[in-house]
Amino acid sequence: MDKFTDVLVKLQNEGYDFSIFVRKKGESSGSDSVKFSHAYVTPAAKQLLPLNIWDLVEDSSILKHGLQPKVTKFNYETINLPLEDLDSLERYLKNAFKHLRQVPCKSIVKAWIKVIEPRKKTKYPYIKGELTKPDWWPRNVQHREPDHLQKDDRMRLMTSIILAVLPDQRYRTAFDDLRQTSLGLSLFKREPHKELVLKSIFDISQALCSDDGSRTVEVIDLAQFTARQTESHLRTVREVSIRTISSRNCCGNAEDVCDSSDQERAADSLPTLSEPVLLDSLVASDQNLLDVFGYSVVEESATPCHY
Repeated sequence: MDKFTDVLVKLQNEGYDFSIFVRKKGESSGSDSVKFSHAYVTPAAKQLLPLNIWDLVEDSSILKHGLQPKVTKFNYETINLPLEDLDSLERYLKNAFKHLRQVPCKSIVKAWIKVIEPRKKTKYPYIKGELTKPDWWPRNVQHREPDHLQKDDRMRLMTSIILAVLPDQRYRTAFDDLRQTSLGLSLFKREPHKELVLKSIFDISQALCSDDGSRTVEVIDLAQFTARQTESHLRTVREVSIRTISSRNCCGNAEDVCDSSDQERAADSLPTLSEPVLLDSLVASDQNLLDVFGYSVVEESATPCHY
């Protein structure tokens, strides 16, 4: 059934709506087994079905078999966040969005807005600015297209949607659509762990919507990724530094040839690398340092300030 549901998820992501009722082969048409055991229905198709159709489905089957894109499971460390501590939730979300990077965040928040406000372009056009800002849009964020927002404003908008908009009774029905749409964007094929980060983002919102009395929410620990990134970045910096020194020390002329002994001597002389070269290499490899030193990361093009 996993392959079957994967096909259905793909169809849904491509814009198809459907309702499919399944019963295992061999189940007779006796009075005790006339009901279907599984139902797969997209939200749009569900609205078109008569209410008595659910009499043909086993109790709660439609809830057990929602069409959710599969997220690969990894053995990553998790932490518990207190739901009553808004500052902690905001800090976590800010770091999570930074980890996802800004280009994917643009695609994600645009997909969110389409779900929350399907007729946004006609009812609340961006061209009229603050005059047509919808009531759910955060007051401290300009009413502009997500592509044109500054990074901090974009993260405030996304944080507000997770912490304030989705838990609102008016928009709770959009939660499943929002989650499916986001995980169905396939933005992180080479970095599947980021899908788990995105899932944790939605787990926070879902926990705020829940009435089960939970006071904490379990989310993936972002610190472990920061440590891995730092280790990877330092390894990259060392490799770049060795190549730079090798080029300067033994490849200055076209006739020069670098052998292994030259490269070893270059590696041994790594501490003599000039500070600007090392700093440039380190900054270029680290998202947080890009922000600190004033690089423009919103458009993924580095424009350094003077430091």
